[in-house]
Amino acid sequence: MPYEFDHAVILVPDLEQGINQFTALGFHVEKGGSHGLTENALIPFKDQTYIELIAYKSKPAKFILMAIHKWLRLRRSHDTIMSRLTHWFSRPFGPIDWCVRYTASGNPKHLPAGMTIPKEFSRLKPDGTQIKWTLSAPRNFALPMLIDDRTERRFRAPLYKSGLHKNGAEAIEEIILPPENIHAIVQGFEGLSAKQDGVKLAPSDKINLDYPFGLKIKFKERDQNLMSYDPIIDIPVWLVSTSLDT
Repeated sequence: MPYEFDHAVILVPDLEQGINQFTALGFHVEKGGSHGLTENALIPFKDQTYIELIAYKSKPAKFILMAIHKWLRLRRSHDTIMSRLTHWFSRPFGPIDWCVRYTASGNPKHLPAGMTIPKEFSRLKPDGTQIKWTLSAPRNFALPMLIDDRTERRFRAPLYKSGLHKNGAEAIEEIILPPENIHAIVQGFEGLSAKQDGVKLAPSDKINLDYPFGLKIKFKERDQNLMSYDPIIDIPVWLVSTSLDT
């Protein structure tokens, strides 16, 4: 399986507040560390995926990131991973992005066509461990970023233990994308080695996708409710809404 879902990103106004809110929802939340201008906390699941809560470390950090975003927009720069990442900080708080794990063996030629050049990033964990990875992204912001670990993934992805979350959550099952430009998005997934027979029409005539990275993709208008309980099963189903401009 060349691509596997890795994590979803949620921007929160304050990390401690975000941790408290998600803890109140029944999740176990671990502090992840610092990227420099931002810091994060992580919610792990049994398949080694996770939700990343990310926040500015300070008000000056917020202004710096927003200034970088505006500068890149003035340059009409859409070909670097920094355009994608700084785009986060022009969005409302809430779900802002998602990431798929892929091993390029350090060679950009191994990436699908149309991806940005991989750029290395790092995070300093609370215990002092520094972890590294590379990110690349398609030009369509609704498609996932690709992450390739440079240090062992076990240091980046938190460990899950059975019964970790009081609410019984075990996995992210669906990603919800905006209904605009559905066909362009489907073509993008096909470019990521997606199978055409995985595209199915739902009863509502919305397209649902089952792709190799192990979760369903649905198209519908952004839902302000982050948590939804499926009446058929007794564990929460996480619905991550990404409403990204292309």
